[in-house]
Amino acid sequence: TVWEAWQLSTGRRVAVKMLRGSAFESHRSRNRFQREIEILARLSHPHIAQLYDSSFNKYVAYYVMEFVDGLPIDEYCVQHHLGPREILSLCLKVCQAMDYAQRSGVIHRDLKPSNILVDATGKPRVLDFGLAKSLEPDASQMTVSIEGGLTGTLAYMAPEQATGRPDEIGSTADVYSLGVVLFQLLTGRLPHAPGESTYEFQHRLVETDAPSCRSVKPQLDKEIEALISKALTRNPQQRYASAGELARDIDNYLKGNPLNARPLTFTYLLRRRIAQHRAAFLVGVGVTLICLSVLSYSYWQTNQARQLAEQREVERSQALYASRLR
Repeated sequence: TVWEAWQLSTGRRVAVKMLRGSAFESHRSRNRFQREIEILARLSHPHIAQLYDSSFNKYVAYYVMEFVDGLPIDEYCVQHHLGPREILSLCLKVCQAMDYAQRSGVIHRDLKPSNILVDATGKPRVLDFGLAKSLEPDASQMTVSIEGGLTGTLAYMAPEQATGRPDEIGSTADVYSLGVVLFQLLTGRLPHAPGESTYEFQHRLVETDAPSCRSVKPQLDKEIEALISKALTRNPQQRYASAGELARDIDNYLKGNPLNARPLTFTYLLRRRIAQHRAAFLVGVGVTLICLSVLSYSYWQTNQARQLAEQREVERSQALYASRLR
């Protein structure tokens, strides 16, 4: 359970997460809770809720963290009527936070809108590392509580995570979850909406490609479609390798740069450069057209003068010839 509280020593508003009741008596739950504390203690980022204090012994288990007075990211986007660029700008910060976590050796494994709160200033925070996995080679004690089980929220799971094999889950699993969140925020629906049994949903997730976001919302452009499709590719090897790579491509989109999600052909690169420097390009085209018009007019005038001179020369020659005949 999570409680709102005041930390008397600092006078600040905090959230206190406590392990209580049967969960406190469960060896598995205690291990998971201790792992969450250890992971949060390693993370310090402006877009990850900060750990302040903790206590874990045979009588009590709790930790004190930053209180985030905000809304889940999906509710925030709806209430504030955010457009695609604004949504991507917001999610860029979340991806950067997860890039920091992954570089610190942590995979979240349960990224979803309810675990990403946005405060009144528009600042997002990633919460709830209770199912996180450490990538540290000596961190076996931090994964013992969830080996062999299905971890996370099914609708946001990567296909390899949905198979229930934790050893195969890497940073690309978080990339997939971020792709699902992006898809939901931009289209208003999930790429794979649950509606059947868990087994049937798992099978669909593993065997079926996610639909194109433009098939749900045609107003989205092809750049966004390519970006999300790469994040939601079933094969982990074909996704962005990390949240950092996804963040860089979102930043590329916002700046008008070519995306790594698309083949870097000459035509594509030229088109993106033109789009990126549209104003300069239009000015250049305008100047070129004016220059061509001036050159064309100058050529026409020169040609007209030459034709007139030739005609006069012909007329002079004819007049001279006629005078000799007389």
